[in-house]
Amino acid sequence: VITKRAGYGAEADWWAAGVMLFEVSHGYTPFTDGGTVDSENKVLANIASADYTLEYEAGTPLANAVTRGLLHRSWSERFGSAELRAHAYFGGFDWQALLAQQPPSPYVPAVKDPFDMRNFDPEIDEGNSGPELLALAAAPPTGDAADSWDADF
Repeated sequence: VITKRAGYGAEADWWAAGVMLFEVSHGYTPFTDGGTVDSENKVLANIASADYTLEYEAGTPLANAVTRGLLHRSWSERFGSAELRAHAYFGGFDWQALLAQQPPSPYVPAVKDPFDMRNFDPEIDEGNSGPELLALAAAPPTGDAADSWDADF
């Protein structure tokens, strides 16, 4: 739909969710021939080609089934919210808690205090503690960044 520069609806969002699920389970973007294609034009050609077949080599069978449903070529047969909620992949998931924004977090990191950075890559700001990072002054913008692009914020 998007590659044809036509209007689109929620089915394009479900497609995007399928792309994300594919990337998470496979480690590369779909339509890239196993991650070997890095040309945008080739990826678009693969998406548009009726002969191109995605290989679902990673992930569980249930995750692959959801991904197939989200990446279905025909937008009218693509999974939507009803199909996702009913799929066995989400068996036991509390959709009402999600709607109420109250589902339990699947992972809660252990932290000692608000400045505990042990769950982050130490190379980002090696040698700086949380309070030290918060105390750093921002340099005034220069060049194009000095323009009033953010005046309406």
